[in-house]
Amino acid sequence: MEAYQERYVNEYEQLCDKYGKLLKILRKIDSNSLEFELNCPIELLKEQADVMSRYIDVLLRRAKYEGVELTHYNFNIMY
Repeated sequence: MEAYQERYVNEYEQLCDKYGKLLKILRKIDSNSLEFELNCPIELLKEQADVMSRYIDVLLRRAKYEGVELTHYNFNIMY
């Protein structure tokens, strides 16, 4: 694998990890089980999650052109 492809995979994996953690927080907020108090509005976190989701989608589509194999995550099951 070329160096740029490794960086691509790392970027994607890190983004997916952060997105999953954010989803976990948002689900805890919805179920009133968050263990800490937020410092920012929930709407801002939801906006961030939306942007991250779209970015993941772009990376997945671009990977086909770059010849990079990426793991497809099902965030609804995982988090």
